[in-house]
Amino acid sequence: LSLLIYILSSWWNWWYGGSFSTRVLLDYYVFLALLFMFAYQLVESKLIKNILIPVCFSLIVLCQIQAYQYRYYVINNEGMTKEEYWDVFLKLKK
Repeated sequence: LSLLIYILSSWWNWWYGGSFSTRVLLDYYVFLALLFMFAYQLVESKLIKNILIPVCFSLIVLCQIQAYQYRYYVINNEGMTKEEYWDVFLKLKK
């Protein structure tokens, strides 16, 4: 998996033309989901499971907000600095 991600990210245009997320990994999402599911089943601690679910849900919500921000140009695909990113973090309008 690490080798695959490395190879797919080694293209000279590593941001893949300004899209949101790494689109070349889309075909592998099902395998990543299966790996996550198996890893989740291996965890026996209830405490870790009770922490993992809200963390995953929060990251999914963050991704959806950022996809919205990207679509409506709140965050841009090129030249975004750390300061600009934190200035618009979780904001739905500029």
